[in-house]
Amino acid sequence: MWQPAIAIVGLLAVARRWRPALLMCAGLFVALLPVGRPLDDGEVSAYFYGLGWQWIRLHPGAAAALFSRKMLYLFNRAHIFLNYSSPFYARDMRTVLLVLIVGAWLLVPLGGAGLIAAAPRDRIVPYLIWVSFVPAYAVSVAVFFVSERDRLPLLVPLCAGAGAFVDWGLGLFRLKAEATGDREEGTRRSWMAAVRPKRFHTSSER
Repeated sequence: MWQPAIAIVGLLAVARRWRPALLMCAGLFVALLPVGRPLDDGEVSAYFYGLGWQWIRLHPGAAAALFSRKMLYLFNRAHIFLNYSSPFYARDMRTVLLVLIVGAWLLVPLGGAGLIAAAPRDRIVPYLIWVSFVPAYAVSVAVFFVSERDRLPLLVPLCAGAGAFVDWGLGLFRLKAEATGDREEGTRRSWMAAVRPKRFHTSSER
Protein backbone atom coordinates (compact mmCIF):
# COMPACT_ATOMS: atom_id res chain seq x y z
CA MET A 1 0.00 0.00 0.00
CA TRP A 2 2.66 2.49 1.01
CA GLN A 3 5.44 1.17 -1.30
CA PRO A 4 4.41 3.43 -4.23
CA ALA A 5 4.58 6.47 -1.97
CA ILE A 6 8.11 5.56 -0.90
CA ALA A 7 9.09 5.01 -4.53
CA ILE A 8 7.77 8.45 -5.46
CA VAL A 9 9.68 10.06 -2.61
CA GLY A 10 12.83 8.24 -3.70
CA LEU A 11 12.46 9.50 -7.26
CA LEU A 12 11.95 13.02 -6.04
CA ALA A 13 15.06 12.69 -3.92
CA VAL A 14 17.13 12.43 -7.08
CA ALA A 15 16.86 16.18 -7.37
CA ARG A 16 20.17 17.40 -5.95
CA ARG A 17 18.74 20.44 -4.23
CA TRP A 18 16.09 18.65 -2.21
CA ARG A 19 17.81 15.30 -1.74
CA PRO A 20 18.75 15.56 1.97
CA ALA A 21 15.36 16.85 3.07
CA LEU A 22 13.41 14.36 0.96
CA LEU A 23 15.49 11.42 2.10
CA MET A 24 14.92 12.44 5.70
CA CYS A 25 11.18 12.62 5.05
CA ALA A 26 11.30 9.18 3.43
CA GLY A 27 13.00 7.74 6.50
CA LEU A 28 10.42 9.29 8.81
CA PHE A 29 7.63 7.96 6.60
CA VAL A 30 9.00 4.40 6.59
CA ALA A 31 9.36 4.40 10.38
CA LEU A 32 5.97 6.00 10.95
CA LEU A 33 3.84 3.45 9.08
CA PRO A 34 4.53 0.33 11.20
CA VAL A 35 4.28 2.24 14.50
CA GLY A 36 1.18 4.20 13.58
CA ARG A 37 2.02 7.39 15.47
CA PRO A 38 4.35 10.38 15.07
CA LEU A 39 7.96 9.70 16.03
CA ASP A 40 10.73 12.00 17.12
CA ASP A 41 14.30 11.74 15.83
CA GLY A 42 15.43 9.42 18.61
CA GLU A 43 12.55 7.02 18.05
CA VAL A 44 13.17 6.94 14.31
CA SER A 45 16.84 6.16 14.92
CA ALA A 46 15.93 3.45 17.43
CA TYR A 47 13.49 1.93 14.94
CA PHE A 48 16.11 1.54 12.24
CA TYR A 49 18.70 0.34 14.76
CA GLY A 50 16.24 -2.35 15.77
CA LEU A 51 15.78 -3.42 12.17
CA GLY A 52 19.53 -3.60 11.71
CA TRP A 53 20.14 -5.72 14.81
CA GLN A 54 17.23 -7.96 13.90
CA TRP A 55 18.77 -8.62 10.49
CA ILE A 56 22.17 -9.33 12.09
CA ARG A 57 20.62 -11.84 14.49
CA LEU A 58 18.72 -13.59 11.71
CA HIS A 59 21.62 -13.59 9.22
CA PRO A 60 24.91 -13.65 11.17
CA GLY A 61 26.89 -15.11 8.28
CA ALA A 62 25.70 -12.52 5.80
CA ALA A 63 26.29 -9.77 8.36
CA ALA A 64 29.88 -10.92 8.93
CA ALA A 65 30.50 -11.10 5.18
CA LEU A 66 29.07 -7.61 4.70
CA PHE A 67 31.21 -6.19 7.51
CA SER A 68 34.33 -7.82 6.06
CA ARG A 69 33.59 -6.39 2.63
CA LYS A 70 33.10 -2.92 4.12
CA MET A 71 36.46 -3.20 5.88
CA LEU A 72 38.05 -4.06 2.52
CA TYR A 73 36.37 -1.02 1.01
CA LEU A 74 37.79 1.09 3.83
CA PHE A 75 41.39 -0.06 3.35
CA ASN A 76 41.31 0.23 -0.41
CA ARG A 77 42.75 2.48 -3.07
CA ALA A 78 39.35 2.97 -4.71
CA HIS A 79 37.55 6.30 -4.28
CA ILE A 80 34.21 5.59 -2.61
CA PHE A 81 32.52 8.93 -3.03
CA LEU A 82 29.09 10.38 -2.44
CA ASN A 83 28.52 13.67 -4.25
CA TYR A 84 32.12 14.81 -4.61
CA SER A 85 35.43 13.00 -4.42
CA SER A 86 39.15 13.50 -4.82
CA PRO A 87 39.03 12.63 -8.56
CA PHE A 88 36.32 15.26 -9.02
CA TYR A 89 38.43 18.02 -7.49
CA ALA A 90 41.57 16.76 -9.25
CA ARG A 91 40.28 16.17 -12.79
CA ASP A 92 37.11 18.22 -13.15
CA MET A 93 38.02 21.23 -11.01
CA ARG A 94 41.70 21.15 -12.07
CA THR A 95 43.09 21.71 -8.59
CA VAL A 96 46.53 20.94 -7.20
CA LEU A 97 45.29 17.43 -6.39
CA LEU A 98 46.00 16.57 -10.02
CA VAL A 99 49.74 16.46 -9.30
CA LEU A 100 49.50 15.06 -5.76
CA ILE A 101 49.62 11.41 -6.73
CA VAL A 102 50.17 9.97 -3.26
CA GLY A 103 46.89 8.65 -1.92
CA ALA A 104 45.31 5.70 -0.19
CA TRP A 105 46.92 3.33 -2.71
CA LEU A 106 50.31 4.12 -1.12
CA LEU A 107 49.46 5.32 2.38
CA VAL A 108 47.42 2.27 3.36
CA PRO A 109 50.11 -0.41 2.74
CA LEU A 110 53.11 1.71 3.78
CA GLY A 111 51.29 3.24 6.73
CA GLY A 112 50.02 -0.08 8.02
CA ALA A 113 53.47 -1.65 7.72
CA GLY A 114 55.12 1.35 9.36
CA LEU A 115 52.76 1.40 12.33
CA ILE A 116 53.82 -2.19 13.04
CA ALA A 117 57.49 -2.26 12.05
CA ALA A 118 58.50 1.12 13.47
CA ALA A 119 56.73 0.81 16.82
CA PRO A 120 58.94 2.33 19.57
CA ARG A 121 59.88 -0.45 21.96
CA ASP A 122 60.76 1.94 24.78
CA ARG A 123 57.38 3.75 24.66
CA ILE A 124 55.14 0.90 23.62
CA VAL A 125 52.22 1.60 25.99
CA PRO A 126 51.55 5.23 24.96
CA TYR A 127 52.21 4.23 21.37
CA LEU A 128 49.58 1.49 21.50
CA ILE A 129 47.10 3.96 22.97
CA TRP A 130 47.77 6.34 20.09
CA VAL A 131 47.75 3.72 17.34
CA SER A 132 44.54 2.15 18.65
CA PHE A 133 42.74 4.98 16.86
CA VAL A 134 43.29 3.20 13.54
CA PRO A 135 41.41 -0.05 14.25
CA ALA A 136 38.83 1.67 16.46
CA TYR A 137 38.00 4.27 13.83
CA ALA A 138 38.02 1.68 11.04
CA VAL A 139 35.51 -0.50 12.86
CA SER A 140 33.29 2.47 13.71
CA VAL A 141 33.19 3.53 10.05
CA ALA A 142 32.60 0.03 8.70
CA VAL A 143 29.74 -0.53 11.14
CA PHE A 144 27.81 2.41 9.72
CA PHE A 145 28.74 3.62 6.26
CA VAL A 146 31.96 3.63 4.22
CA SER A 147 32.72 6.61 2.03
CA GLU A 148 35.77 8.53 0.93
CA ARG A 149 35.24 11.50 3.22
CA ASP A 150 34.78 9.18 6.21
CA ARG A 151 38.10 7.53 5.37
CA LEU A 152 40.09 10.78 5.38
CA PRO A 153 40.78 10.88 9.17
CA LEU A 154 42.22 7.39 8.86
CA LEU A 155 44.87 8.62 6.43
CA VAL A 156 46.39 11.00 9.01
CA PRO A 157 47.99 8.31 11.23
CA LEU A 158 48.76 6.28 8.11
CA CYS A 159 50.80 9.24 6.81
CA ALA A 160 52.86 9.09 10.00
CA GLY A 161 53.17 5.33 9.65
CA ALA A 162 54.30 5.62 6.03
CA GLY A 163 57.02 8.09 7.00
CA ALA A 164 58.10 5.85 9.87
CA PHE A 165 58.28 2.88 7.51
CA VAL A 166 60.51 4.79 5.08
CA ASP A 167 62.77 5.87 7.95
CA TRP A 168 62.84 2.31 9.31
CA GLY A 169 63.81 0.97 5.88
CA LEU A 170 66.57 3.55 5.49
CA GLY A 171 67.87 2.64 8.94
CA LEU A 172 68.09 -1.02 7.96
CA PHE A 173 69.88 -0.04 4.77
CA ARG A 174 72.42 2.02 6.72
CA LEU A 175 73.03 -0.80 9.19
CA LYS A 176 73.56 -3.23 6.34
CA ALA A 177 75.92 -0.81 4.61
CA GLU A 178 77.90 -0.31 7.81
CA ALA A 179 78.13 -4.05 8.40
CA THR A 180 79.26 -4.58 4.81
CA GLY A 181 81.82 -1.79 5.19
CA ASP A 182 83.20 -3.34 8.38
CA ARG A 183 83.56 -6.70 6.68
CA GLU A 184 85.28 -5.11 3.69
CA GLU A 185 87.62 -3.19 5.98
CA GLY A 186 88.50 -6.38 7.86
CA THR A 187 89.12 -8.20 4.61
CA ARG A 188 91.31 -5.36 3.33
CA ARG A 189 93.41 -5.33 6.48
CA SER A 190 93.84 -9.10 6.39
CA TRP A 191 94.90 -8.94 2.76
CA MET A 192 97.38 -6.13 3.45
CA ALA A 193 98.84 -8.06 6.36
CA ALA A 194 99.22 -11.12 4.18
CA VAL A 195 100.96 -9.35 1.29
CA ARG A 196 103.07 -6.94 3.35
CA PRO A 197 106.76 -7.83 2.92
CA LYS A 198 108.32 -9.17 6.06
CA ARG A 199 111.56 -7.72 7.34
CA PHE A 200 114.35 -10.19 7.95
CA HIS A 201 116.96 -9.30 10.52
CA THR A 202 120.62 -9.69 9.56
CA SER A 203 123.23 -11.18 11.83
CA SER A 204 124.69 -7.74 12.56
CA GLU A 205 121.27 -6.44 13.64
CA ARG A 206 120.91 -9.32 15.98
